[in-house]
Amino acid sequence: MIGARLDTFRLAKGLSDRSLAWSRSTRPGIEIMNLSLADIRYRVAGNGPQTIVFMADPPNVIEHYDRLIEVLAPTFRVVCLDMPGFGFSYPRMEYNYSVDDQVMIISEFLGNLRLGPYHLAFSCGGAFAGVGIAQKFPDLVAGVINIQAASWEQQAQWAQRVDLMGLIGTPVLGQLLLASAPKWVARKWYDAALPCHEAAAEFQAVGLESIRHGACFCLASGLQQLRSSPRPSLKAVTQPSLVLWGNADRTHRKTQKSSTREHFPSARWHEFECAGHFPELELPEQFAAICRDFISSVR
Repeated sequence: MIGARLDTFRLAKGLSDRSLAWSRSTRPGIEIMNLSLADIRYRVAGNGPQTIVFMADPPNVIEHYDRLIEVLAPTFRVVCLDMPGFGFSYPRMEYNYSVDDQVMIISEFLGNLRLGPYHLAFSCGGAFAGVGIAQKFPDLVAGVINIQAASWEQQAQWAQRVDLMGLIGTPVLGQLLLASAPKWVARKWYDAALPCHEAAAEFQAVGLESIRHGACFCLASGLQQLRSSPRPSLKAVTQPSLVLWGNADRTHRKTQKSSTREHFPSARWHEFECAGHFPELELPEQFAAICRDFISSVR
């Protein structure tokens, strides 16, 4: 994809010294792991017997997960990473934003971390990576928590609906828009994805601060691969699974949520009526209680 090449070429030089210093100092336990397709920024907190892994759903970054980590850390070990190609997880030239590349780089990260088996709590653009890792590397995965993501076909239609005037989905043009105005796009996205202005403002403050310090936001490359790539070979998840939806997410009003059963036919199911696109962050205490009940039931 020529557009994605533009993003990787632009970012392949890596973080500046100033951005690197800031990104490693904002919270305790933050590290950067240099891997084959990307440098992954991550945080580890807590020391419980089970490990939950969150991959920040862009434009969210690790810093958005403070309260959720605080609630979960007394019970679990919590790992949170910036998605490759977003935040401070800068991609290498070979990275193409596909599900296969996500599976490759995140499974490499998890294997090197050696804290598994893991409960993968991936959302939206990262959810298919969770399905792929569970399928291809079952020894790494104790369970899957799927947040705000439907079937491949439904997600591709969602990607087209949320495309701002068709600009983001246009190769090269979309990449140039995100490179030149990431804060403007991030504001628009939070306004659409969250149920009220007050909630959007809180998320924007953290997201825009990270962009000011060098966080990348390659939304165009992510949406373009979802809309134009062949359907990946993803089978139904056989590990214990939990599906979560925030029903106040206006971007998913037309999504057929039941299509999630294609990948999670035996999953537990919970819908948060008052949460938007990020239910785990908007309602961290409720989310944590559901996770504790789910994980304790499958040990």
